[in-house]
Amino acid sequence: MKKMDEMEMNINLSAIKWSWFFTAIALFAWSVYDYLHKQQVSVASFLFGMQMIVYFLISQILKSKVDDANGRKYMFSAAICILLLLAFGSLLYFFNS
Repeated sequence: MKKMDEMEMNINLSAIKWSWFFTAIALFAWSVYDYLHKQQVSVASFLFGMQMIVYFLISQILKSKVDDANGRKYMFSAAICILLLLAFGSLLYFFNS
């Protein structure tokens, strides 16, 4: 397999960005439609949320690897948010009345 040159890499990155954007918009529209018609959270909502979380975490991990101070700060705040979400989620799960 030959190594990509800059033009091929730019074309591939542009295609990846547009396909990711399309997928994000489609999942968001699907989840809004399902919520409005069925009044429940669907698999599309879960996939959309997980896609955003994975994108955020990977971008912050890669930023922190190149010694970006903001990347480390955001990773710390993301870890705190995840811990709080887990704590509140467990409270809702165990003390649901």
